[in-house]
Amino acid sequence: MLFIAQKHDKKHWVNLGQSFQRVALTASSFNIKHAHINMPCEVLEVRRQFQNYLGLEEAQPLLLLRIGYAQAMPTSPRRPLEEVLIDKS
Repeated sequence: MLFIAQKHDKKHWVNLGQSFQRVALTASSFNIKHAHINMPCEVLEVRRQFQNYLGLEEAQPLLLLRIGYAQAMPTSPRRPLEEVLIDKS
C-alpha cells in the first residue's frame, strides 16, 4: 500500500499521516498486520524514480507499507504511566 501526498508541504504530510493512522487502526481491528518498507520513499533519487514510474508528476510517494495476515509478534513490555511521568511541581 502506497500513501501519496498531493503536495510536498506540512499540511499534506499531516493529512497523509492521519490517513495512515485510519488505515492502520482499521487493519488492526481485522487482525491485519503492516510493516513499513520505506526506502523507496526516503531516498530522494529512488523516490523520484518511483514517482516517474507511477506517473505521479508532483505528487510525492511518502509511505510504503506491506500489509497482510501474519503471526503476532511479541509486544514490548510497558511500564506504568506513574513510573515514566516527570512531576515538575
